[in-house]
Amino acid sequence: MNVLKWYVSEDKPWFKHYQEGVPKHPEFPAISLGDWFDKKTEENSKNKAIWFSKTFMTYRVLRKYTDSLATSLSRQGIKKSDVIAILLPNSFQFTIAYFATVKLGGIVVPINPTYKPLEILNVLKQVKPKALICMDAMYGLIKPIQDKYKFEFIISTCIVDLAAIPPAIKEQLITDGTIPTGDVPDSINFLDVCQKRGEVDIPDVEIDPINDTAVYLMTGGTTGVPKPAVITHFNCVTNAKQNVMWMPDATHPMACVGILPMFHAFGMTIVQNVVIEGGDYNILFPRPPQSLKDVIDTILEVGPEKGVEENLTEKILGALEAVEYSIGDLSNVLKSRWTNLDEDTRKEFEKRWYEECNDTREQLLNIYKDPDAFLKSMSEQEQKHINEISETVDLSELKQYETLFPWIDIENLTLGDKVLIYKVASAVIFLM
Repeated sequence: MNVLKWYVSEDKPWFKHYQEGVPKHPEFPAISLGDWFDKKTEENSKNKAIWFSKTFMTYRVLRKYTDSLATSLSRQGIKKSDVIAILLPNSFQFTIAYFATVKLGGIVVPINPTYKPLEILNVLKQVKPKALICMDAMYGLIKPIQDKYKFEFIISTCIVDLAAIPPAIKEQLITDGTIPTGDVPDSINFLDVCQKRGEVDIPDVEIDPINDTAVYLMTGGTTGVPKPAVITHFNCVTNAKQNVMWMPDATHPMACVGILPMFHAFGMTIVQNVVIEGGDYNILFPRPPQSLKDVIDTILEVGPEKGVEENLTEKILGALEAVEYSIGDLSNVLKSRWTNLDEDTRKEFEKRWYEECNDTREQLLNIYKDPDAFLKSMSEQEQKHINEISETVDLSELKQYETLFPWIDIENLTLGDKVLIYKVASAVIFLM
């Protein structure tokens, strides 16, 4: 199918603010979401795709599960334009169910698990899904309305069905309530339909990417009754490509933190589809973490090979109190980044710092020589913040910086010096 083309006059004022490398007149292929998914999973088959429940899944395995589920859905009678409701948190299963549906020309309707049963019933009556794929622990939202809306079939899954947890341990965790679960009467087990052995049998479906619907996203719930917004295959693919184009300096593959829920428009595009377009991998959270500390701990646990790509600069510093992080904890975060770097990357960093960042070093040295003057240049609010958090500084944890910044006297720091330490820490993260 031909690529759509459109152009905007380069006199438009917003073009002045485009980062170098962002195309002004991009062209997007008219391709179905399923074909795009197949292309990306083939290109990146050996790459990690998702990290969830302490388990990595590659693009090859993601494709295998998706094709198996699509085959099973087809044999259950799902065909083009049929709607499938997905009641799942961020997980392996969400992405598998999503793409298995659209590969058949079906329409995905993600359900917000914070909805009340009657709100879900309103959604079901509007979009009329034939089937439901749900987390068993969430079936309690469907049970009160199960007599008011009948699905042709329901597929249920435990949140850790695809996690690499030994069966005996998984059973124990379910028994003691660590892993949530629930009973879904007369449902099909997700594992039975996504792990089928044998030939993949996905029917050829003629899809018009420009006009055929891929997703119904419920919207408008804050101002009235939620209603479905129609998202086409072309919309989904174009959104993913646009966002990757907007990051011309990004190095792929990279790790991305998937906190936003994928049942939401932002999460579906940014957390799921943009990551696939880049051949990147997701660190998925099934629910919003309780604190920034939980996010940092998870990032460090996953440990991308060349260090964490997250920009942990002054936002982390400003959030120390909120997440109950001490400067020692921050020091460990920085140290982890440093020690996670391979030798070549470490040498490159040293070269950049010692040879290419003379201006920055001179600026820091000037602050060190006259910290009181630097303090006076700060706003009252900034000074108050520094005073409050400086009481918790564990200077012994900062000795690791001596080799990088030999002009700093770690043993005899004034309040102004403490400000400098924070600035140095920020510079370390920024340059890495």
